[in-house]
Amino acid sequence: MSKTNTSSALPGVLYFYVHFVVEVLCFYFLTAIVGDSLILWLAPFIYDILAFVPQLLIGVISDRFAKIPFGLIGIALLLLGLGAMSFNVPLSVIALTVIIALGNACVHVNGAEVTLRSSKGKIFPAAL
Repeated sequence: MSKTNTSSALPGVLYFYVHFVVEVLCFYFLTAIVGDSLILWLAPFIYDILAFVPQLLIGVISDRFAKIPFGLIGIALLLLGLGAMSFNVPLSVIALTVIIALGNACVHVNGAEVTLRSSKGKIFPAAL
């Protein structure tokens, strides 16, 4: 990888980590005002790890294999997890968290890609 490619990717990689830290801090705040139950703090933290950390890897895979429909995979995972909850399918909370969080990650990556392609490289439309 050339130095130019590395430096152009740096802001995105830095923003990935900043975004993750912001989410963790926000969940810390929310759990602090809700109570001191360990599960109330751990559940959002685990969810954040599963929903945000894989986005970098999913993005790399999506760049290399553009025909993989990550948006549809994400929606399918979200519907699977929410459907399992709705119909009381005997899955553990951890399994449901993994399914829903990975669905979220896939949808986020696809949404960012579509936005960047359709907005001439501008990220502002993604904030809407």
